[in-house]
Amino acid sequence: MRRRTFVGACLTLALLVAVGMPAVASPAASAAGKPKVTTIPVGLGPVRVATNPQTNTIYVTNNGDGTVSVIDGKKRRVVAIIPVGVMPLGVATNPQTNTAYAVDPHTRTMSVIDGQTNTVTATVPLGFHPDEVATNPQTNTIYVTDSAAQTVSVIDGATNTVTATILGVFNPAGVATNPQTNTVYVTDAGLAMLAVIDGATNTVTATIPWAAVQRRSRPTHRPTPSTSPMCPTSARARCG
Repeated sequence: MRRRTFVGACLTLALLVAVGMPAVASPAASAAGKPKVTTIPVGLGPVRVATNPQTNTIYVTNNGDGTVSVIDGKKRRVVAIIPVGVMPLGVATNPQTNTAYAVDPHTRTMSVIDGQTNTVTATVPLGFHPDEVATNPQTNTIYVTDSAAQTVSVIDGATNTVTATILGVFNPAGVATNPQTNTVYVTDAGLAMLAVIDGATNTVTATIPWAAVQRRSRPTHRPTPSTSPMCPTSARARCG
């Protein structure tokens, strides 16, 4: 069963790599307009992937063996395997500092990886169950969601220390940033909403409920059942 999971993960990663950068196509494939897909084996139980566009490097967290696979995007092969705790999950990069970050819910830590040497240079203690991670390269800030503590940890990338803990999200899961507006977005799986966080004040400034999205997506006009004599009363729900 483990072998099946490993092979399947390789194929999935290959598709992501093919989409993210130009593929080297064979003459037959080029004629058909279909690029050649390269399969890249990684570790056991790969779960998350992040890229550094500046260095054309891909980072994959392997939840099954406690490592991060570092992939050269040009050569399309693993160039380093970095131990990062026990069961790493979320991964993100800061292209401006050439740094990668991997969080491990099991050890409750975040590993700081130097992209130049492919080594862990610092380990940041976090909350109860850190899950996902995102960066703001403009401010050199890292954000980590913690579903168990119901918090978002704010980490200074220059000192690798937690500078703030954001409350107000019941069950934080995914996280993303907009560096230009210094805004952080966190999904709340428990309340089915999206939290909007001001990166300057580290406070939740708005919440967007899923119900609002549903209301906007519903049609404004619904056809009424036909009252034609040709349509029996019992079948009017199906007549237009």
